[in-house]
Amino acid sequence: MRRRTRWLLIGSLSTVVTLAVAAWIALAVVLPRIVRSQVRQVFADLGLRDASFELRRSTFWHTQVAQLTAGPDAQLSIDSMTITHSPLEAIDGQIDSILIRNARLRVPATMPADASRVQSPPSNPRNEPWPIRSIELRDCLLVLPSVQQTIEMPLEGTLLRTPSGPSQLNLRARLDAARLSAAGTIDTASGDARISVIAEELDLAHFRSLLKMEISGNADAQGEVHREGAVTRVAAQLAASRVNLFDQTFTDVSVRCGFTAPEALRIESLDLDWAGGRLSAGPFDLRLPSMDVAIAVSIAHLDLQRVLELISQGRARGSGSLSGRLAVAIDWPRFHFGDGVIQSDGPGTLRLGDSVKQFGQLLDQSDPRFARDSQMRQARQQILEALTDFAYDQIRAQLSREADGSLLVSITIRGRGRTGARQPMDITLNYRGLEQGLNSYLAAHSRVLSIGGGEK
Repeated sequence: MRRRTRWLLIGSLSTVVTLAVAAWIALAVVLPRIVRSQVRQVFADLGLRDASFELRRSTFWHTQVAQLTAGPDAQLSIDSMTITHSPLEAIDGQIDSILIRNARLRVPATMPADASRVQSPPSNPRNEPWPIRSIELRDCLLVLPSVQQTIEMPLEGTLLRTPSGPSQLNLRARLDAARLSAAGTIDTASGDARISVIAEELDLAHFRSLLKMEISGNADAQGEVHREGAVTRVAAQLAASRVNLFDQTFTDVSVRCGFTAPEALRIESLDLDWAGGRLSAGPFDLRLPSMDVAIAVSIAHLDLQRVLELISQGRARGSGSLSGRLAVAIDWPRFHFGDGVIQSDGPGTLRLGDSVKQFGQLLDQSDPRFARDSQMRQARQQILEALTDFAYDQIRAQLSREADGSLLVSITIRGRGRTGARQPMDITLNYRGLEQGLNSYLAAHSRVLSIGGGEK
């Protein structure tokens, strides 16, 4: 009896020792390898196949991962990850939760993406359910680096796997006083996703480096990211009540856009109020980061008084409004005009005031006979006297390119003076300095940022 009891004790002890050794082997050797493999696979599913990290501590229920880096030039870095699992789940390749602390994800400020058809990173190659029940981000940073400035946004949020259906994504970020959020669903088996992004009180000054110009104002934005298969579509809307640019104030600004080509932003529509009227453009492609673009601008009911204040530095006055259409090409930071027409919407008044001398110089440049022919000099004087207080029936500016590539602006003014002889007049002058004048104004009234850094 005693011998049997002794053998039972020895057998039980051996079993316990064997189980302990097996557990130790699983804990020290097998489990870390399983967890390491799962962590690598998770980041590979996200398109980051070169993840490197340290396993600091591993138990049957928790694993600590530290100093993780992934992507080119450590695009993603994570100080600490706590992985929760059970032994059987880990062996089966399942993870209960991952808590990520102090992560930094660098995203280039110029999206090298094919915008309405962005080629996405490969989805889960195993075509199996996502092996993680939840991922939580704490004290993380989303970093947008560029030449002149780096934007850092605190980021937190969760990705929760549901028992059936796609996983639920919720992210929150801050950029100074701005609040940003993203919410939606991700099918972690196929990689398909549908995510809505909202930004409130976004300070446009943060994007001066991307736009390479001084800009200020606050905007609200919302966007949609749809991924289906290997294609991602991005669409966004931006609205701002007030934007300051080139020492000018633009109001009721609305932009609809999406990414359509590598490093190109597709502007579906751009609308804004300026000088008492409305400017509209789109669709067109904006090249990033060069800012090169060709657009057709529709002009509706600009206040002639405000336009004259700008071009005459406040010396001329008038009433009425202007509308038209212009072709504009931007080879940043210079503007070039193509064919177009701007004309008055109806009759109005024009008072050149102290700018009459400047207009006389334009007459001389347009037709040298005004300076050397006595009759033309007399006509010149009559024109200038009439334009000191003029009732116009029509003002029309026709823009066209000449054979040598220079821009010709033909300005026609029809009407009569409101004092003196009140003789009907049909005045036409040709002006060739519009582009130079505009680009000089932009250089003087904006701090244009160069691609290589600094300002010019």
